[in-house]
Amino acid sequence: MITESQSIPLRLAAVAAWLLCAAGCATAPTDATSSLPDPVIVNDPAAEPILEEPELPPALPLPEESAPIDDAGPPEPIVYGDVLDRIRENLALPQAEHRRIESEIAWLQRNPDYLARSMGRSQRYLHYIVDEVEARGLPGELALLPFVESAFNPFGYSHSRAAGLWQFIPSTGELYGLKRNYWQDPRRDVLESTHAALEFLMSLYQRFDGDWFLAIAAYNYGAGNVQRAISRSRSLRRHTDFFSLSLPAETRAYVPKLIAIARIVRNPEAYGLFISPIPDAPYF
Repeated sequence: MITESQSIPLRLAAVAAWLLCAAGCATAPTDATSSLPDPVIVNDPAAEPILEEPELPPALPLPEESAPIDDAGPPEPIVYGDVLDRIRENLALPQAEHRRIESEIAWLQRNPDYLARSMGRSQRYLHYIVDEVEARGLPGELALLPFVESAFNPFGYSHSRAAGLWQFIPSTGELYGLKRNYWQDPRRDVLESTHAALEFLMSLYQRFDGDWFLAIAAYNYGAGNVQRAISRSRSLRRHTDFFSLSLPAETRAYVPKLIAIARIVRNPEAYGLFISPIPDAPYF
């Protein structure tokens, strides 16, 4: 049995042991599960590695001083000449005076709207046609022949099955390369039909010994028919010029129509008419 005098030293030993234990725990390292805050980390710029500055691209050169701005406004638009002037300069058919010509001029004077509509349609095609006429050295009047044939309507179609600006019938068109098929009819092609028409007119001119009136009549009536009309006149000892031949009414009016429109184009004011200038520029 422990007496009171013996318990005092034991109590003191227990207190000393507890103090030693507490001191050891205070110096022990903090484990991962400790609730104490982490030590504060202070950034030391002197301890950081020095990074090199990125190399910048070379500076762009400053713009040079430009010429002073012209305040004159936009450039002047291109002004084309009048393609009708080119036709006027190349009118070369023989001079002729006949009542049929005067009759056709009078009809156009009474129908200025028809003249205006036809000339309006010609703006798409006349520059190209004049180029082709001039390239072959032909009279300028021939560029106006579509006025007589179709009023410059490339989709014109006649009761005799003639089609296009130049009104080729199927058989004549095929002779000059305008071969039709299910898909196309080149008689309505402006480029191809113009080439064919001018080649046809040149061959007729040669056939009728350089007489343009007879060649143009044959374009309308057929070379064989005109040749037979000439033969009949010769057998009757009559003149064989165009105005002396016995021809159908359509052909008798055909050449005078072309002469009439050419004279009006030459000087419309002389006949009390007005024709708007047609730009001498390609439409296509």
